[in-house]
Amino acid sequence: MIFCIGIFAVNATAQAATVKEKLPDGSYIVAICPAATPAGADCALYKAMPPSTLRDVDNASQIANGNLDKCQRARAVLDKQIALYEDTFTLLKKGEVKLADAEADAERQRALRYSAMYTMEHDLRLKAEKVNAGGFSGGVNKIFDNPFVKLANEIGKPLLQGWLASRNRTVVTPDGLVLRK
Repeated sequence: MIFCIGIFAVNATAQAATVKEKLPDGSYIVAICPAATPAGADCALYKAMPPSTLRDVDNASQIANGNLDKCQRARAVLDKQIALYEDTFTLLKKGEVKLADAEADAERQRALRYSAMYTMEHDLRLKAEKVNAGGFSGGVNKIFDNPFVKLANEIGKPLLQGWLASRNRTVVTPDGLVLRK
């Protein structure tokens, strides 16, 4: 280390520094000239700033470098996505993948299936109405049409469910959900 300083000391030439101007922000314009030249000739002008400004510039530079790193990582991800989309676009352009046609066919099939389900359900409902229209005038309907049986059903069913639940240590919620303890 001492050897390096000695080499620089031998090669260094004397220089003169003079303040040329004081700026409103508190910084200075400084002229650095070799000692052997007259004032103003071959002078390099520099801006000298106070330490607080240098710290602010350094902090801003670190923040900018962090943002630059984030942007570069995001760009790498976006470049990969763009490449993937370009590959998909070229495949679609060539006609090898017909995504829109496949989706449209799937929607048509789904619509046909739902239409068939609706028709079958409608036919089933009509058949059920015909069966009930003929009616069961037998004893089963007469029993359940009795107001006392309806009242017993409305009161007795919850009581029976509660009693069974207490015996099995389960809880039946109003929604019909059975919870075991």
